[in-house]
Amino acid sequence: MPYRTYHKTKSGRLDLTLSRELLKWDVDVVGETQVADLQRTTIGLIVLVAVITVVTFFIAPMVFPPADMPPASLLPAFIFLSIWDALAFGVGIALLVYVAVNYSKWPKQIRVPLVVLFLLALWFSVPNWIHDGLHEAGATPPNFMLLAIVEYAFHFPWLIISGILVIVALRLAKAYQK
Repeated sequence: MPYRTYHKTKSGRLDLTLSRELLKWDVDVVGETQVADLQRTTIGLIVLVAVITVVTFFIAPMVFPPADMPPASLLPAFIFLSIWDALAFGVGIALLVYVAVNYSKWPKQIRVPLVVLFLLALWFSVPNWIHDGLHEAGATPPNFMLLAIVEYAFHFPWLIISGILVIVALRLAKAYQK
């Protein structure tokens, strides 16, 4: 059975070529390079996430000093949330680095929707550490002023961003249907 490979023509359209030699060349030369680049990028991003997560977890009490200590029975739950927030912050920063490194490699017709999706992912991951830190530092009743600031700075935009996310996902789906 012949192998199928696609090649761009001068007009930019994809042309189907049935050739074992071309497929072998694609897999042996281009494929190994792309896989090696992907592995390096993945490992680098994982290391970045790990470092940022650990640093963020340990500096959180200094940046947002807790207003009060939770009961000992709830302490594991709050530690888990602190780790989770630090991990989300690390993943968000890694996403930012990934976008910066790979933006020029994306097809032009989907760059803007992809950047919007990444920015939305950043908004859902990075500020969450700040949001929870502000709550731990006293943005709870009876401090209604700080609570209102947190609600309008984080919760309200999250609702708007959810709608934007739906619109962008629909635009990307249309781009791939063409």
